[in-house]
Amino acid sequence: MATEPALIPVIDAGLGNTTYLLELGGGRALVLDPERDLRQVRAEARQRGLTITHAVETHLHADFVSGVRAPDQSPEDIAWEAAKVGFDSLAGELEGGMEEWADRGATATVVLGRAEELVGQNRAAVLDIRQSPEFDAGHVPGAHHIELGALEENLARVPQGPLVVMCGHGERAMGAAGILLRAGRTGVRVLAGGPAEWSAASGGNPGAEE
Repeated sequence: MATEPALIPVIDAGLGNTTYLLELGGGRALVLDPERDLRQVRAEARQRGLTITHAVETHLHADFVSGVRAPDQSPEDIAWEAAKVGFDSLAGELEGGMEEWADRGATATVVLGRAEELVGQNRAAVLDIRQSPEFDAGHVPGAHHIELGALEENLARVPQGPLVVMCGHGERAMGAAGILLRAGRTGVRVLAGGPAEWSAASGGNPGAEE
């Protein structure tokens, strides 16, 4: 019986970025949104007996270099920058970019909403996936807390029904939403912002005692 490929989050606690390893079978893995410093993701792959054979990025950012490029970037420049951080065997470029990928139905959609749009949805539970020190420093009253790195192992703790996922700005929450969608969850929305934006929209203050 075929099994679903495992999506393994590799979190940089300092930057708040998340790289993902996707098991492809046969001891191979794809790295999604690799960081410039590859030591952590390579160590994670070795620990699991995996060899990284593919790399994909979903956005262009100073800390990310691999398969996608902006219109004014040459393939030679991308290949050179990728080689400098350890990716010296690129398979090619996705023709048509993410638009073509989406047109073929290979993507799932996560709704990204502003606090003003989400605060009034009283039936939606709030899931804060930041690290514990961040959560303890201030969070939305009544929010459920599961760190992103522990989410996949604690899906049973995620409240049922409509859900708003939040972090400090929205990037990590998008990764968490992806894990939830893979687990079959629906009605998942991501807050574009963090506790400060939620507080401003609700007229309250993030509480540290909940």
